[in-house]
Amino acid sequence: MLFRSAKSKFDGGDVMRRMKRLAEGTISSYRRLFLLLLCVCVVFYMIPPIFRYIFLSAPEQKDPHSMCMDDRLTPFILQNFEFEANIRHVSPAKMPGERDFTPYVGNGYLGLEIAHDAFLNIKNGRAMQLPIRFQPVVSVSGGSASGGEKEATVVEYLTGMVHRFQCFAGYFVSYTYYAHRTQPNIFMQELQITNTRNLLEDIELIMPRVNLQKLTRRTVPLSEPVSMGVFTYTELEVLSGIVQLQTENPSKSIVISIVKPQMDSKLQLRKRGTVRIVYPTAVQYSKPVAEEKIGGTSETIEQQATQAMAKLLQKLGSKPSNPGSLNSVNIYRQEHIDVWTDLWATGFTISTSKAENSLNGDRINATMYAVLSQVLIQKIRINGLLFLIK
Repeated sequence: MLFRSAKSKFDGGDVMRRMKRLAEGTISSYRRLFLLLLCVCVVFYMIPPIFRYIFLSAPEQKDPHSMCMDDRLTPFILQNFEFEANIRHVSPAKMPGERDFTPYVGNGYLGLEIAHDAFLNIKNGRAMQLPIRFQPVVSVSGGSASGGEKEATVVEYLTGMVHRFQCFAGYFVSYTYYAHRTQPNIFMQELQITNTRNLLEDIELIMPRVNLQKLTRRTVPLSEPVSMGVFTYTELEVLSGIVQLQTENPSKSIVISIVKPQMDSKLQLRKRGTVRIVYPTAVQYSKPVAEEKIGGTSETIEQQATQAMAKLLQKLGSKPSNPGSLNSVNIYRQEHIDVWTDLWATGFTISTSKAENSLNGDRINATMYAVLSQVLIQKIRINGLLFLIK
């Protein structure tokens, strides 16, 4: 029988003491490891901002108006790069590197620069160089907005249209302008106002201004209300006057008649709502006539302009008796684009030259656009064949 010595006897208390020391040592090691990892995480978290602060400049913060304008112009960036459109900032100033080409719409019968205070031009001689005292552009007034507003225009060479954008505090406005090709006495304006806030916005419109010589005004009620966009038109305003030819033939004058729908200049935007306005203007004018023939000519010109507007409203608007199509305005715009596209047939491309004052594609396209805007071309169909007649 074997006997254990006193040294080899099982001492439970000693074992417990050893296990306790081991556990205390392990917990202390975990604590040290946790603190080390925490310090490493804090260091790695603080390194990037410290690095940016020391070596990099602070990122540029864009104001909301600039971000709004960037969003509006983004769809046209590629066209602008390929010289198929021209982007031009108006307010607060032109951007560096932009091509300073005047935004213009015209169809050979009427035309104007796209600006809120621009005058309408009519044809006199071989070009539309006779301005009349009529400012047809409808604009949204900034009112008491707190500065920083942005404005820019985009001329689309391939469609014969000009887009205009305004960004205000809380809302932005998109405009589309074109002088129609199949109905040359019609100037079309389409406005879309978008509220970006959860607040009601009161909007005031700057309406067309007219100051013709021997100006007469009258209203013509429509036989049936016509809805176009947010407004329902119930009557037309007929403006007639004369334009004297001071230099060429001072004894003769041009009789002009302008017909436009009556529209309220104030409206309210719903919270985060969008309002669309379609505002056509009919312009009819005569050849130079003598003083004694102005009265009879004025009646004829007024009748032609009124009939043109009534025909257009009947085609585009929706009435209780004829709801019409929601796409009628889009179809009417596409008719203009189709004719313009037939006229715009360059068929070649030009690489960009770095030489000073070189003739590149941007200048060529801008020149072609200006020339086509001065040419009256009518679209007719004979025996199923389409002809463009100048």
